[in-house]
Amino acid sequence: MSSKINRKKADQSHRGTPVTSPPSSAAGNKKRGGNTAKSKSPTSNSNKNSADNAVSLVNVIRLQRSSSLKLKDEEPEEPQPLGRQTVELKTGSNFYLPKRKLVHKPLEPFKLFIDEKQALGKLVWLYLLESQMPFNKINITSKEGEEASSSVPAYCKHCIFVDGDNSMGQPTAIIRHICNNYTNNLLMGGDTSQISQGFSWLHWAVSVLHRDLYYLNNGQLKRGATKDITDELLKSSLDSVSLYFDMLEKIFTSRDYLLGNVAWFCDSAVALILEDASTLSLSSWPKVLDWLDRVRDQPNWTVVTEV
Repeated sequence: MSSKINRKKADQSHRGTPVTSPPSSAAGNKKRGGNTAKSKSPTSNSNKNSADNAVSLVNVIRLQRSSSLKLKDEEPEEPQPLGRQTVELKTGSNFYLPKRKLVHKPLEPFKLFIDEKQALGKLVWLYLLESQMPFNKINITSKEGEEASSSVPAYCKHCIFVDGDNSMGQPTAIIRHICNNYTNNLLMGGDTSQISQGFSWLHWAVSVLHRDLYYLNNGQLKRGATKDITDELLKSSLDSVSLYFDMLEKIFTSRDYLLGNVAWFCDSAVALILEDASTLSLSSWPKVLDWLDRVRDQPNWTVVTEV
């Protein structure tokens, strides 16, 4: 019973002292820390010395800081697999903003295997051109392209991107890889909010808009579908695409581009996918047509579209 009362008193005494900082044995302040009780054992002096010399997080940090003073607080080295060099883009004729930004360029050019007729491959092609990344464009039907195709899933055969030992084939994943490791989200938006919205537009263009336009252009949704099912699904896709154009028309009544009055890469992505809308007349959406004309003015547009 007495031991319970003693423990209760001890707990109350500890509650009365608020903890305002993490325990540390480095500052020489013996009152701070988790264990301040005096030892009654005969080896109390040796225990005291070992406590003073104990390795703490503060001591480790101080040791690291003192050993790195000659390095002048340089940034940590980048991971070895991503060899790159930092340069500054200075292109006054760039269609996008900002016109000056630090980017990392790979020490060796990327490899881009694409079918130049496919819009999804053109997305990556255009981004590499606009961000001035070094790359070699190779026909995906070539022998080297067939070998690269073996490293990606079947649904990624329209576009394969190779960065050293890394291979990927989905346009959104490719562009995000380049943005995260090399371009620091160049051309994707003016701030974090715009960058997030820009990637949302990019994902929508690749996974939703492109799918419905593909269904319309090819006139068939799945192999073996009956004519009645095909007609019904095509009508559904046509209705969806019409709603997309209505949405874009409403957006461009209040601003010139998707994210405001400045063009970003998401405008190019959506516009490139809409180039496949050859079966539709866009006369019912005049503001969308005006926006397309503005996007087509960028320098590299004709490079990727007139092939």
